[in-house]
Amino acid sequence: MTITRNPKKKPASISEATANKFIKGSANGAGRQLVPVLIKFERGFLDRLDLQARNRGLNRTAFVISTLGDRIAELELMAGKI
Repeated sequence: MTITRNPKKKPASISEATANKFIKGSANGAGRQLVPVLIKFERGFLDRLDLQARNRGLNRTAFVISTLGDRIAELELMAGKI
């Protein structure tokens, strides 16, 4: 068996504000309870989603939660709820 190096990963290119928001959400997550859900995606869309998550150094779940959270906040802002 040969020993090989780990593949080089491209560093995540996310804004500092996005990173801080994600970290803050994780720290506050101790009191929250995550509920599993089943969502079906077309294979091509799922591949695109995974690529975007990987490019940002996130797993699929973290990327979906972050992206949906940002979009919901935008919609609430537009509706004048924030």
